[in-house]
Amino acid sequence: MSTLSLPSGLRDGQLSLIDPSGRWVVGEAWDAAGSQHLLLWDSGVVRDLGDAEYGFADINPNGEAIVASYDGSASVGWRYHDGQLTRLPPLQSGDDVVLYGMNDNGVVVGLSTGQEGYRQAGFHQTPVVWSADNNPTALQMPPGDNSGWVADIDDAGTVVGAVGYDPRDLSEPTWEPVEWRADGSMRVLPGPEDGQEHAIWPRAITQTGTIGQEMPPQQYGKVWRWGSAAAAPTYVTDGRVDAISTTGSIAYSTLASDGAGADYWLLHDGVRHPLPYQHDEPITPLMIVGVSDSNVVYGWYRSVPMRWSCP
Repeated sequence: MSTLSLPSGLRDGQLSLIDPSGRWVVGEAWDAAGSQHLLLWDSGVVRDLGDAEYGFADINPNGEAIVASYDGSASVGWRYHDGQLTRLPPLQSGDDVVLYGMNDNGVVVGLSTGQEGYRQAGFHQTPVVWSADNNPTALQMPPGDNSGWVADIDDAGTVVGAVGYDPRDLSEPTWEPVEWRADGSMRVLPGPEDGQEHAIWPRAITQTGTIGQEMPPQQYGKVWRWGSAAAAPTYVTDGRVDAISTTGSIAYSTLASDGAGADYWLLHDGVRHPLPYQHDEPITPLMIVGVSDSNVVYGWYRSVPMRWSCP
């Protein structure tokens, strides 16, 4: 375990995301006046991007990022490239835009959401792909569904997420995990072959398949992997998924053996590696934000940015 440095005069550092290569790390810290500063680490060297009222949602190995903000009336999404911000348009004027992911080619995935209110006539929460030149395209949803959700997009343009009717109730039986191909076609991801109902939400597309987290009432659920969109998923482990690399390594937590707090792990090639940290009382959660393709785990604990190098 090691720590990441903060610029002089800033304190209370937190990390928010990394790119798959591990070169780019994004976070924030605060100055003595209480203003938030966005930070960008490039190969471990930190740069202060200044006082900002927005936050990064994803970053790719090229250093291109997607950014979230609020303009006083709606949530707004932006593309960050070479220090410049370009606004990503909603599907309909006045929609909220919420961004979730971007691939190495600069294709962005997120939601364009109507502001009429949940369960109101005309409400929609539409999954959207924005091309590298910022043009939005709605992803297909089944007839009768008014709501979709997206989790990730890979470099081939495949998107994983879920579709359903009511975006406020995650236990709705109409919610189904799905995959959208780059040609716009959609297929429902099958459940496990055990005859039971499972509410599995896709989390990430990896080189070994799509990783999903089962959403039970308790905090820690089962983790599953779809090797293909046509095959039933296989069980991986129990725990709460915090981050997933594009190579399929999973950072997750389990209930501590003494019942107080949590233990943290990286699962790589079937081997579980502990993520140690010096915690105090009362136990404060360790926040894991990303895993690089070289199995370096990034997170923060009590305002100290950290990283763990695992075999």
